[in-house]
Amino acid sequence: MEQKDLTFIQDQIGYNFRNLDLLQQAFVRRSYAKEQGGEDKEILEIIGDKVLDLVVVKLLTEKYGHFISDYENFDPNKKFDEITCTKNEARKAVCSLAYEYLERNNMLFYIQDEIPNPNINDAINQLEILARRGYFSIPFYKFEQQYNTNGNPVWKCTCHITEAAIFFSAKSSSKKQAKKQAVYQMLKYILSE
Repeated sequence: MEQKDLTFIQDQIGYNFRNLDLLQQAFVRRSYAKEQGGEDKEILEIIGDKVLDLVVVKLLTEKYGHFISDYENFDPNKKFDEITCTKNEARKAVCSLAYEYLERNNMLFYIQDEIPNPNINDAINQLEILARRGYFSIPFYKFEQQYNTNGNPVWKCTCHITEAAIFFSAKSSSKKQAKKQAVYQMLKYILSE
């Protein structure tokens, strides 16, 4: 990676690295590192995850935590490992506290918040946005060309989402319009659940 690329990245994110090697390492895949030598981005991902864990626990502890000495039943003679919990128990407790806080302060984010203005013209993109954000799998479509009594083509589009036990179909003289209508019906259904 050239110096101009590193400068461009720093300009885009608004942060100047003291150690440009770390910035460059953040873009190195494991396969490239194995072939060429050196460190890849995975160790940085692990360290970053641990730092985020630490910050979240620190903030939640400051907000909701208590010192062990505040507990009446605290026994300083107990072994440390007897008064600690497992990592999974700690994560569940942190998630539970975070959820309670968000719920109490009306800050929970729902699927309906993702698409503030569902409409037929943007329905295809809106449904795909929800899929790419992990609410469900990418929708798939089945098209059939039929003909009306005058012999004119009529398109039927059926919109499916693997996780939804329902599908929606629409017909139109335009393949694109049939797809929009079927997707819009699916979008309205998903957002109403």
